[in-house]
Amino acid sequence: MNFHPLIVHFPVALLTVYCVFEVLRFRKLLENQIIFWIKGTFAILGSLSLLPAYASGEIIQNQFEDVRKVVEVHSMFAKSAIIVFGLVGFFYLVEVLAKNTSIVNKLGPLNNIFLKVAKFIDDIVFKKHIIVILAVLGFIILMILGALGGIIAHGQDIDPITSFVYKIFFGSSS
Repeated sequence: MNFHPLIVHFPVALLTVYCVFEVLRFRKLLENQIIFWIKGTFAILGSLSLLPAYASGEIIQNQFEDVRKVVEVHSMFAKSAIIVFGLVGFFYLVEVLAKNTSIVNKLGPLNNIFLKVAKFIDDIVFKKHIIVILAVLGFIILMILGALGGIIAHGQDIDPITSFVYKIFFGSSS
């Protein structure tokens, strides 16, 4: 049985909601610690759950020899999603840990190094909105990834978006 469609939609849902929250830059949302924790949880869980989704795709890729080119591009975008959201998940993990003083204090001699890394990430990634750029890039990658998955499963002309994506990567549909 092909479990890939069952496994893949969990990280897509988490990461899509994460991206929406990250891009909405209203002051009330930015100051709300609950929203920070939701974004952090969704980013970390979503990025980690991309790994079994990717592995399940690798297991079944040989079942789709008739659309081999599409599978290869789909796999490339899956790797890109893992990289982009892996960075996002890592940055949020550091931020979450830095806000938990009991964990930071247990680091002993690494405490100062960790806090310097956390401050650097906060100053560069969060305060300069690099995290928003990563969220937008990740969202675009997810949408293309989903369209390519739709092409693999249902064909290139299933809807206007899949037709458009197919034409961008493979020329006119045949």
